[in-house]
Amino acid sequence: MSESIVRLVAEDFDELISFLDQAFSTTNFDRLLPSAYRRTDASMGCNLAIRRHGDLAAVVGLFPSTMIVGGSRLRLAGIGGVSTGRQYRGQGHMKRLMNAALEAIAAEDFELSLLGGNRQRYGYWGYERCGTSLQFLLSEPCLRHTFPKPPTVSLHPLGNDASDLDAVQRLHEAEACRAERPRELQRDFLRNWRKEALVARDGDGAVVAALSADPQSGDVFELLATDVEAGMQALHAWGAQMGKAVKVMCSPLATPLNRRLWSFAELGDMVNAGNWLVRHWPIVVESVLKLKNQYEPLAEGELVLGFNDGSPSFRVEVNGAHVSCQPSDEEPALCLSQAEMHRLLFGPPQPEMVTSLPPAAGVLRAWCPLPLWLPRPDHV
Repeated sequence: MSESIVRLVAEDFDELISFLDQAFSTTNFDRLLPSAYRRTDASMGCNLAIRRHGDLAAVVGLFPSTMIVGGSRLRLAGIGGVSTGRQYRGQGHMKRLMNAALEAIAAEDFELSLLGGNRQRYGYWGYERCGTSLQFLLSEPCLRHTFPKPPTVSLHPLGNDASDLDAVQRLHEAEACRAERPRELQRDFLRNWRKEALVARDGDGAVVAALSADPQSGDVFELLATDVEAGMQALHAWGAQMGKAVKVMCSPLATPLNRRLWSFAELGDMVNAGNWLVRHWPIVVESVLKLKNQYEPLAEGELVLGFNDGSPSFRVEVNGAHVSCQPSDEEPALCLSQAEMHRLLFGPPQPEMVTSLPPAAGVLRAWCPLPLWLPRPDHV
């Protein structure tokens, strides 16, 4: 008889962290993701587990959050910490837990889900590697020639000062694409993936930017700033502190800051944003299409897209500021698999690299890839 699947509780915290340390060959797994692994029933209840003879045999984390996409709120299910004890591998535990996680995602009616890991492995549950993130390389000569004068801001570790946390929360909530973060956990989110949480202060001591940055590689996983100049000076200060090339990860949106980075970065690339599973296509597509239309007015057009597995089709329309995506019974202009639809709409490849486009679907070349993205600190 198969062991039952349970949700963990606060008193399981130490056992879970020890189990994850062994499974991932690391130490202090809770410090890897301090926003997700906390000694509370609410936090620990996000972990589905199988026990064998009383001991943890396998675990899958299902971490719910709310994704803000422009003016839309989408329920996002983050999957992480997928692990099986070495002595219990090859017995189907991960499959059982992933099936249970997907059943919970369906029961709670999440609009979409995100996870990391092997594309082929998670493709069995409908996840596909897609979405886009901008990545800029700021070389040492690039920084030196762009910023001939010392930075006008100074960097400081983000502590628990209430005014600093309030300032960072305001910066975060000004972002058009983000996941909701409780103010009291903002520092933990910026420290996820063993990064430093930093704030940049101007000459008057005001917080004008915040960074999630890797003190070893120099990579900046998130940059929040009051304006372009504050963001640039924060990167200038970080590059000067590191004394070497740094990478910056940004949203794929055509923001003023991203345009500025494109203008001088040594390299700029559009890279993959994760393994995504879209469950409610009309809701998600309308949200990201509206967001992109806010930053770069899109070509007008309409078409119906369908699936070759019999899933409901949907009709997409852009007419100036009016953007809509609704279920449709019309004949699709293009019919694809679920995986192909993820890549077609969200990239990174251009649509014609996914499939041949009939004339009726030509407008996709102007719309795609759509900005399906989440800051790295929000990944689990």
